[in-house]
Amino acid sequence: MALTKSDTLAYLGALYAIGAQNAKTKLLQMMGGLAGGGAKTSNALAFILNQNYAVTSGAQPAITEDASCGTLTPATTARTQDTNTTQIFQRPYGVSYVKQAQYGAISGLASIMAPTIIDEFGFQRAVELKNMAIDMDYTFINGVYQAAANTATAAKTNGIINAVSTNAVAAGGAAISKTLLDTLLIAMSANAPMENLVILVGSYQKVQLSNVYGYQPDSYTVGGVAIDSILTDFGKVGVVLDLNVPAATLVVAEMNLMSPVYTPVDGQIFIDEEFARSTAARNGQLFTIAGLDYGYEEAHGKITGLKAA
Repeated sequence: MALTKSDTLAYLGALYAIGAQNAKTKLLQMMGGLAGGGAKTSNALAFILNQNYAVTSGAQPAITEDASCGTLTPATTARTQDTNTTQIFQRPYGVSYVKQAQYGAISGLASIMAPTIIDEFGFQRAVELKNMAIDMDYTFINGVYQAAANTATAAKTNGIINAVSTNAVAAGGAAISKTLLDTLLIAMSANAPMENLVILVGSYQKVQLSNVYGYQPDSYTVGGVAIDSILTDFGKVGVVLDLNVPAATLVVAEMNLMSPVYTPVDGQIFIDEEFARSTAARNGQLFTIAGLDYGYEEAHGKITGLKAA
């Protein structure tokens, strides 16, 4: 019996439950996953992130009654805008008829409890879908902006780390500490809504945060801590492990502003298609055009150059 497409997607869901793979797509999952509910669309590769304008830092007016009745000069606030771009994510997959037929073939030692993949083509599709999700998560974190000036130039979306410039703390090789994180949050408080902040870190920094903020409750049978949120003076901040974050970097993202953006093709934001067969093989592709909308970079922050070993 061949697996249906829905069976394949169910199998993909099972793959997501595997810890190491799951931790490579955390940011994407928090934004709704592939084609998530919060996704936006753009009918061009380039899209607008925000409209920036400046307000005053605050001062006490000293306006006399005479001056208030005089001629007024209207203030005009100029606006600028930031942009990002969507880019192509494409994953081909396929199998030969012989490979599809030999779903019972084994290599090396096999356990009688091991699950049998009865549809090799569906399995290959599921794995490439997972790989595409990992590529997107990696890009949304680490991507470096590049506009597609022509068809021979690849569009590249700007990731959150490269986007942040205002609230950036250089650790200079120091270990993560409450002082460093407080310094970043204080800088962000002048610019960020600070409504749904999440710290994104790799494995090493996740352990260090637990060491810094962990408090072991009294217990004779349970030991250790695993910090998944930190109570700060600016509210509770989530802590999320994402293996695509560089080892020496910590990112604080305002998730209320984060969203994937898709450029639909004939109304479809995600294409999964099998090619016409002309040989003894089945081939297909996964295709989407996607980018990251992070709102305005001043709402996010990062610490770089942390001790990472």
